[in-house]
Amino acid sequence: MPVKIIRVNGDDIVIDEDRARPVPFHSPSEALQTHCDLLDWIDTDEGLMTIGRLHRARQRESFARDGEGNQVPGDDEQVTEGYRCALWDTVNHNNTMYVSAHMCDQLQALIPTFENEPLWATDLPDEKGTVLFEAAIKSVMSGKTDGAQEDPIDYWIKGFAYRRIYDQKVEVFRNGLHMVINVQAPPGAAEVDSRMVAFEAHDGIIVWPLFDAGEMFIAEGQWEEHGEPPVLPMVFSALPFGPREMWTADTGTDIYQMRQIVVTLFRLIWQHILVEDDHFPRAEQRRIDRIVRKRKRLPDDGEEVKVRHLRRLEHEYEPTPRDDAPGGESHPLTYRIIVRGHPRDQHYPSLGPARINGQWNAASHRRIWISPHIRGPEDAPLVLKHALDAVVR
Repeated sequence: MPVKIIRVNGDDIVIDEDRARPVPFHSPSEALQTHCDLLDWIDTDEGLMTIGRLHRARQRESFARDGEGNQVPGDDEQVTEGYRCALWDTVNHNNTMYVSAHMCDQLQALIPTFENEPLWATDLPDEKGTVLFEAAIKSVMSGKTDGAQEDPIDYWIKGFAYRRIYDQKVEVFRNGLHMVINVQAPPGAAEVDSRMVAFEAHDGIIVWPLFDAGEMFIAEGQWEEHGEPPVLPMVFSALPFGPREMWTADTGTDIYQMRQIVVTLFRLIWQHILVEDDHFPRAEQRRIDRIVRKRKRLPDDGEEVKVRHLRRLEHEYEPTPRDDAPGGESHPLTYRIIVRGHPRDQHYPSLGPARINGQWNAASHRRIWISPHIRGPEDAPLVLKHALDAVVR
């Protein structure tokens, strides 16, 4: 059997196909356990070491400053601890979002249709959060070796952690350390960074992709040596609010791909059809009870646990559907039909008027996904129409 070798950060690593891997999660309670395990791992020595290695591998130069304004090297222990604190503070938030495999498939299929959608502060479901995907989402990671750019590497994202940014900075107080991350172009940069210009105008979020630790730690015993993290947080990306056209990024970069995942997911859950449910199946409730008993606290000191279903599984009926007839008249349907799922630009009055001076107001619209549903009176017969798609040139 041929030996598989991959080159990572200039090192040749032999891939162990039989290596130990994290246990996958297939339910909200298992996702909650993964969230708790990730928070614990970040606080370990192995977590600190891994976070430091990741930042040093991706950053060619450190712009960190101490309390007196002096520049410090990128491998400084306090710099690494500061990055760890920012991530821990983000993950230590009582919002665990579990995305089922079915919704992951839908998310992956919809990403191209939301390519040019802006990201706004009103799109965020919370100030901070940890999102976990049951099925991994395909993405890329830009590679660098000794300062040189390599071809992007395909990876599978198992989720992400995010936090809102105010005034272009993240400020964290923890373990006697005051950490400030300024999201801005490096001092003395020769070229104008359009993404940082967009951040200066609108602020935004920072996002840590969460990768499958079993896929990232590929050598024999590597996963165990690093403390067996359930998922592996990577270096954060800064994503500004505002129109996509305000900043440039190659479509093959991890920053661009991460933005596409974030925008599409947040728009999928934009519609107010979320169901907050405290009632779990018995097996799920027992698992959650064990998690609460085992830990002194949940992230953010929260003891209340609920599931937010991203989309209802049952069909939604339109009680008074109608078709638009010529002349502006409307006629109620006398039968029921199945409407395909489709994206739609929806106006939200709370965000402003639909039009300003006769022009469409983009700030008050959001592209959302309308799920397949049955349209027509509930007591009317269901008409199943055959669909013929012709792909022609």
